[in-house]
Amino acid sequence: MTENFDDILDKLFDKPEEKMQVEDNENSEQLDLFNVDYAHNGDLPVSVKQKPFASTNLLMRFRSQLNRVIWTGLNATHTKILTVILSKTADQLAAYQKEQIQKKVKELNLDKDNLDKKTLTRIASEVKFPTDLVTRVTYNEIDHAIGYDNNNASIGTYIEGMKNKLEKWREIKADGITASFPMFKGIINNTNKKYFEFVYNDFMINILLINPKTGDFVRYPAREIVDLSSVRSQTLLRLLKQLRTIGSITFRKHTEKTNGKTRIGLWEQLEIPEKTREGKFSSKILKDALIEISPYFTNLNYTKNYGTANGHRVVVSYTFTFEPENPKKNTTYSTPEETLSEGLVNIDSAICLTRKDKFKAIDKFLKQKHGTAEKEYFAVHPEEKEQEKTEDDKLNIDVWQPSRGELTIRDFYDRELGKKVLEANIPKLEKIIAEILEQVRNAKGNMQLVADYNKTLGLLQKKKAIENFENK
Repeated sequence: MTENFDDILDKLFDKPEEKMQVEDNENSEQLDLFNVDYAHNGDLPVSVKQKPFASTNLLMRFRSQLNRVIWTGLNATHTKILTVILSKTADQLAAYQKEQIQKKVKELNLDKDNLDKKTLTRIASEVKFPTDLVTRVTYNEIDHAIGYDNNNASIGTYIEGMKNKLEKWREIKADGITASFPMFKGIINNTNKKYFEFVYNDFMINILLINPKTGDFVRYPAREIVDLSSVRSQTLLRLLKQLRTIGSITFRKHTEKTNGKTRIGLWEQLEIPEKTREGKFSSKILKDALIEISPYFTNLNYTKNYGTANGHRVVVSYTFTFEPENPKKNTTYSTPEETLSEGLVNIDSAICLTRKDKFKAIDKFLKQKHGTAEKEYFAVHPEEKEQEKTEDDKLNIDVWQPSRGELTIRDFYDRELGKKVLEANIPKLEKIIAEILEQVRNAKGNMQLVADYNKTLGLLQKKKAIENFENK
């Protein structure tokens, strides 16, 4: 089950608290990243108003079997719409499960004090989900959830295109069952009342969606997918989020069969043309996707794993790593300010991105004109413009070759902090990093604090690498 025991008991027996109302992003105070003075600094670009984040608070929940299917041919808008549909379905099933558990608890005359975890788990596992499930979504719900404001003009066209693509999804396997039919029996478009009804195929609920007997769930806010503009970024985020509480996942480069099981390769999942060169994939296609998803992972990184083919050294797989998320982390009802603060901290923590990449990531994340973040930063910190290349080279040395490159107190904005950092051992550095991170979050994206955080984190990685090397 996806929630802890106490949370479930509270929902079953206590009066639910009213959901926190999320402020409209357009009315929220805009975060000033670099203390920009547009009125008096002539070197600044024209002020670009940040576009709102997706306002949906739907939660994407499905079993990991759905990631074993290539989401063939879907574009970014199709993926957003399907995300909304699956999230709405998950809400229906979660509400149904809760209702059935409550009925059973009442039948057994149990109360909160004598209902133990084992009994609750058994009751939940006995819930039979309906296979004749229909999810209704209005035109306005879809428009609102995916961030469109086009008076429903294109929703029907998008869903018609998505329907044709979904009919190609076949051979979904789970728990000894193979589903060789499309996900939906049909999609009903009621143009009079302006809603769609998605009618699921039999068995699809237990194969793809909530089933309390297994714990292989993918769970993350639907807005994370909706706020991405590239279908490859959406796919990569979806694949990484399936191990969000583990923080490490390896994908074969290409699809292969092992012990009778087919493992879909990363290139096939991202629908990379067969003749694409590895250099273009890693430096352009994969880099662009990592830039866009970086706000949603802490310390995001990846490595290539090599093997031999026809006497040549070739890439055979990719390993992605990031800081594991707390399973109890609140994944919905974040305010725009919280989303913004966390996203900016995560961008700057991305190990696999250069500083230029991070500026691109900020522009993507804030949906502003490309180059805005970089111009704003160097307009406020002109002394760093001359050092830009040196800084990027130094960052790469600290990350990829931790036995080289040295920090000095002058590298820190807060010189007193720099003294503490350079004198600290690994446990003290970890404590300092936690303290800086808390200050960064409280300051909602202060880039001077973020820069000190990143330098401290780089030093910690260096010391750990040296320690590991000496202990071998």
